[in-house]
Amino acid sequence: MIDRKEIAGVIILYNPADGTWDNIVRCSEQVKKLYIVDNSDERSQLLDKVELGDNTEVIYRGRNIGIAKALNLAAYKAIGDGAKYLLTMDQDSVIGGGHVEKLAEALSCDPQIGMISPYIVHERNPKTPSGTGLEKIVTAMTSGCVLNLEAFQKAGNFLDVLFIDYVDIEYCLRLQLNGFSVMQLNAVTLVHSLGNVEKRKLLFMTVFPTNHSAIRLYYRTRNRCYVHAQFKKYFPDYIATDRIDFMKELAKVLLFEQQKMKKLTMMLRGYLDFRKNKFGTLR
Repeated sequence: MIDRKEIAGVIILYNPADGTWDNIVRCSEQVKKLYIVDNSDERSQLLDKVELGDNTEVIYRGRNIGIAKALNLAAYKAIGDGAKYLLTMDQDSVIGGGHVEKLAEALSCDPQIGMISPYIVHERNPKTPSGTGLEKIVTAMTSGCVLNLEAFQKAGNFLDVLFIDYVDIEYCLRLQLNGFSVMQLNAVTLVHSLGNVEKRKLLFMTVFPTNHSAIRLYYRTRNRCYVHAQFKKYFPDYIATDRIDFMKELAKVLLFEQQKMKKLTMMLRGYLDFRKNKFGTLR
């Protein structure tokens, strides 16, 4: 059995809705210490409405410091508090009972597992898995995962110059280059909200436009190009598939989404900033 004292957690907030509190409670009940990183431009009113437990610590920097820096802050705090594992969560995911214990237990059986993910259920993937065992995967989104903090110390920090988007993908690929695996435990499922996803018909196909903001598409394009350049030699199959995914996303913007020119302009800017080696927060 995994000792709960070995597990910390982080949940990253950005202008959260009131319903987020239920998930904060669920997370805090399953870890020794929960770090709440509030990336809102102003401190979230949600945190003033509720009584936080003794095992929660709020980290607020007065601005959006990005996903990567928030994860790094929590990871180092967890290490300092004696934790071996870190649950990583965003506000758009909901965990069930025993989520952390089951993932950590599977992770602890093999020190070469760097990160373990649940099976993700969302609008584009509403089905439950056919099996319940461990499955090796190439990438995972960080929300709902448990990170091996020893692997974190060997592989290095999450790349904060990416700010948001592809932070998780870059890290999963880097973990593998450092000799660690990324696994998925199908016995544990996570319900994740993709935001403004729509279900649309295109000829005989069903497609799901994401309706990301133009700024978000800037980061996705810039950081995607970075990941492709860094890892194409080591993960050619993944990069080839992701390039196809990019073309699909571009087509959905052109066919279904609003503010097409603004979004296309920001995607082009993301690509150009990648070429200029210009990273960090968009200014």
